[in-house]
Amino acid sequence: MLMRYTQRFKWCETWSGENRHDFIGLDDEEVIGRIQLDQTTPNKVGLWRWNVAAAPWVPRTVTPPRGWAETRGKALRLVEKHYESLKRRSVDR
Repeated sequence: MLMRYTQRFKWCETWSGENRHDFIGLDDEEVIGRIQLDQTTPNKVGLWRWNVAAAPWVPRTVTPPRGWAETRGKALRLVEKHYESLKRRSVDR
């Protein structure tokens, strides 16, 4: 049986009300990342671009901090999982 992913953070439109398919994720008030529908990159149009925000408390980069996904849900999941990995690593130090 497939388990349904439950998003862990709040997501809202980057440009509220403009229907740009562009969202930021928030952990309380801290931006964790961004997802947006790619409409310009050759061979990537129609895919969702995702990237994890640079956090000042992260001592090193955990790769990959960005990429493309086939759906908005998958892009959101990748940002959240990557962000959680960064948080775990910063606590382990």
